[in-house]
Amino acid sequence: MKKALSIALVAALSLIFFLAVVHAQEEGGGEAVPELLEQELAAMETVFEGLESFMGELIGEVKGNMAGIARLDEDSKNLRNILDAVTLELKAAEGRIVNLREDVDKMSNVQQELKVRIIALEAGLSELSAFCDELSAKVDVTAGDLAMLKESCDAL
Repeated sequence: MKKALSIALVAALSLIFFLAVVHAQEEGGGEAVPELLEQELAAMETVFEGLESFMGELIGEVKGNMAGIARLDEDSKNLRNILDAVTLELKAAEGRIVNLREDVDKMSNVQQELKVRIIALEAGLSELSAFCDELSAKVDVTAGDLAMLKESCDAL
């Protein structure tokens, strides 16, 4: 940009100088006007060639930057697509986590119910064991009574 401004400034100064020289020649007789005109035209042509070269370089850089911007835009679209896919996967995983949490809660409730039933079964087994002990004691007493009855019958 600085180069373009400096070239434009040189062109403007050359034009002002050319006009001043032409004006001076008109007042002084105008003999060397064609030579000065040729020199000024050559200088202007050189300046404009430099400006044309600079503009060509500038256009090349702009096209290069545009290609870079297009690549960046394409990369941005690709990254957006990847981000969208990851977002969908995260939402699906979140749904699975919620379902698993519900399953864990249900299993916890079932576990509590089973724990209550196990405690009831243990209590029932304890009662059954005590009942079996009572029956065993009664069987022993009955066996003793039968043995005494047999002895009494044998003695008769």
